[in-house]
Order: sequence, then structure tokens, then C-alpha cells
Amino acid sequence: MSMTQGLRDAGLDVVHGAFPGCKVVRGTIRIEEGDERDGDCPWQTTWPEVLREHGPQVVFLESAAFELFDVQAPGSSDWLVPGTPEWASYWYSEMQQAIDTLSSTGVFVVVANIACSNPPVGTSDSVAARSAFNLARVKAGNAVLENLASRNTERMRLVDLNAFPCPDGDYRPGLHGVDPVRDDGVHLTQEGSALVGRWLVPQLLAPEATASDLGSAVTNTP
Repeated sequence: MSMTQGLRDAGLDVVHGAFPGCKVVRGTIRIEEGDERDGDCPWQTTWPEVLREHGPQVVFLESAAFELFDVQAPGSSDWLVPGTPEWASYWYSEMQQAIDTLSSTGVFVVVANIACSNPPVGTSDSVAARSAFNLARVKAGNAVLENLASRNTERMRLVDLNAFPCPDGDYRPGLHGVDPVRDDGVHLTQEGSALVGRWLVPQLLAPEATASDLGSAVTNTP
């Protein structure tokens, strides 16, 4: 949601169908021991409605924070832990259904991999270890997304939102003259949104292009 204004500032007509605090993966998530949260986001019904109403040329999907907690699939008593084969298989199937839904009208889907981020002030070590703040879980999630992209080449492409804000693999509060890029380690500031928008828009306008074709859209941008 914090990317939307930056994409608009960069010249795109954007309709956002984002859900705050949501996830693609369905089931109960375990934030930490004793903190388990039920409830699924209505993307299966809402996204087709948005597609029919607005007829987009390209769809951009980014979901991260709540994807990498331990998850208990509906009807199961087992907890799936990111980084295990069982979790990878389940999350792959959930993301594949999301791609199937978003591409159902023939539209091309651009998916961001899971970005590096920094725990907001007050985040406990336990939560950080069980979430998208755990670099091992981020790596496992991005491996699943790379596999997904390789099997859906005619309708989906992955953009590297992980490497762009953290080119050396470590979180940076500032980038390309913008500081801070994110106001809490996760959500973009207004200036950060504009920066990411300038980098991302060329990749949305040319969804079939490869990363090497596009190069860096920001390094030559004032």
C-alpha cells in the first residue's frame, strides 16, 4: 500500500486492491508461542472483482510480512515452518492459486520477491526470529518465488525487491539520496515510495523483459 503513491508519481494509473495486515497463505499463523491468529484475507473473491471492474494491463503482487510465520493449513493440526520442504510445498501451492486468480483475465502478473526489512522498534527477538525479519526465512521464501516464476514464465515475472533496497544484503535506512526510505523499517516513506516507484515502473511497463534487459532504472534517475 505504501508503494501506490510512488507508482502514481511515476506516471501510472494505479488501482490498489491491497489488504492491510493480510497474507496470501491461508490458515492459522503463529506469531510466537501463545500468539496464534486465525482469519484469511478475501483475495479469492475480491481480486476477480477488481479485475472485472478495472481491466488492468498489468497486475503487481507484493506480500511478505505475514507469509513467513509458521502456518497451520485449514483442516490440519501440523505447523509448517518456513525453510522446510513441507512449508515450501504448501506456500508454493497457495501462491500458484494467487497467480492463477490474478492472471485469469489474461493479464500479466509481476511479483515482488520478499524484501529485506528491519524490525520496527519494540519488536521482540522471538517475533523477529519467526517472521520476515529472519533472513533464513526470507531466503527460503524467495527460493519458492523463483521456482514459481520459472514455471509461469508466460504470465508472471519476478522483480528483485530484496536486492534493490539492500544491495549489499544488509538493511540500509537510506538509499540513492533518500533517507529514510522506510519510516519503520518496513513501510515506505513518501520519498521512499517515489524512489521505489521510479525503479519499479519500467519493469511493470515491460513485464516480459528480463532484469538484464532493464538494468537499473534508478541509477540514472535524478
